Amino acid sequence: MYPNHQGVSVIRPGPREVYWGDSNSAARLTTLQIGPWKYTENRLTGEASLYDLNQDPAEMQNLIGTGDHEQRRLALRHLLFEGNRRQLLWADA
Repeated sequence: MYPNHQGVSVIRPGPREVYWGDSNSAARLTTLQIGPWKYTENRLTGEASLYDLNQDPAEMQNLIGTGDHEQRRLALRHLLFEGNRRQLLWADA
């Protein structure tokens, strides 16, 4: 069988960070996942969640407001909304 190269660079082999983003306009939820860190925010209420999927794959313990996660939350939030802004600029071009 041929190996599956979906999502794998054949130019630069080796492990890479996973980046995933989604915006559900009906539910007003927007999500960003980089590596094990998953950040979701409700655009209407501002309610947010942050999970370390390596430690909590079932997403049972929201890390917002716990431990030293505020800087990570702010960084992920910035990346999420900057990504959405750039996507809209690209779509309007």
